[in-house]
Amino acid sequence: MKKKTKKLYYALVVTAFLIVGGAGLAPVLANSDIHWGGESNTQSISESIDKLSQNIRDKKRSITDLNGNLDQAKNDLSKAQSILGMLQGNVQDLTNQVEALKTALANKQNELNNKQTELNNKVNELTKQKQDEINQKIIEINQKIAEGNQKVAEKQKEVDAKQREFDAKQNELSAANQQLNKIQADYNDQTTKLSDANKTIADYDARLRKAQDEVSDLKAKADKAVADANQ
Repeated sequence: MKKKTKKLYYALVVTAFLIVGGAGLAPVLANSDIHWGGESNTQSISESIDKLSQNIRDKKRSITDLNGNLDQAKNDLSKAQSILGMLQGNVQDLTNQVEALKTALANKQNELNNKQTELNNKVNELTKQKQDEINQKIIEINQKIAEGNQKVAEKQKEVDAKQREFDAKQNELSAANQQLNKIQADYNDQTTKLSDANKTIADYDARLRKAQDEVSDLKAKADKAVADANQ
């Protein structure tokens, strides 16, 4: 920055001499904001130089301020770099911690997978065992059902035999009832006939007694008549 200021100052002096010498130049310095119109008197040149000097001082102050700001910015940058380094260290620590956690998590996941595999094997083993027990129970139940069906079939045979026997006895009973009814009918008929015969016998007996009485009477009359005749 100081080298650029010196160069600008030297350019100003050279320009002033050229103007005093009648060169008639009208340069425009970009950073001075002063326009030269080719003044011919020293008073104007002196005023212009004063303005330029003031501008240079202002520029120097600005440069000084900028240098201060630059130093402050350097300090801030240094502090920021220190903080950044600290943060990078923290980030690295956190990264290491994250990696450690990832490793631990992967180990836990592997352990969990192993446990899950072991659990699945146990479940499959228990399931197979329970399924075998269930199948055995089903076989036993089917055997019991088969035995029950066989017993039911045997009992059904006995029931059928008893039913046939009952039907035969029922038929025999029906035949006996029919025979009894027939005998009862014959008995009733014979009873009726016997009653009629008894009535006939009673009638005949009454007639016989009457005839006997008549014969007795006739005999008595005859005997009397004989007796009377023999006297």
